[in-house]
Amino acid sequence: DCDTAGSTLLLLAPGDQYPGRVTWATQRSAPGCPAGLPALGAGSYQAVVTAGTVTSPPIAFTVG
Repeated sequence: DCDTAGSTLLLLAPGDQYPGRVTWATQRSAPGCPAGLPALGAGSYQAVVTAGTVTSPPIAFTVG
C-alpha cells in the first residue's frame, strides 16, 4: 500500500533489521486497488517489502 507518512532512506547490510515502527491506517490505497474496500480487520497477517527486483521474506504482524 502507499506510505503517507513520508519516506526513510536506509542502508542495510544482509541480515540487518529496521528498528523502527511502521504506521498504517489500514485503508487500501495503492494504485489498482478497487475503491470502497473495508479497512483491514483485526487478525494476523504477513507482509513483504519489494525494492527493485529484490523481495524480502514474509514477516508476520498482528492488527488489533
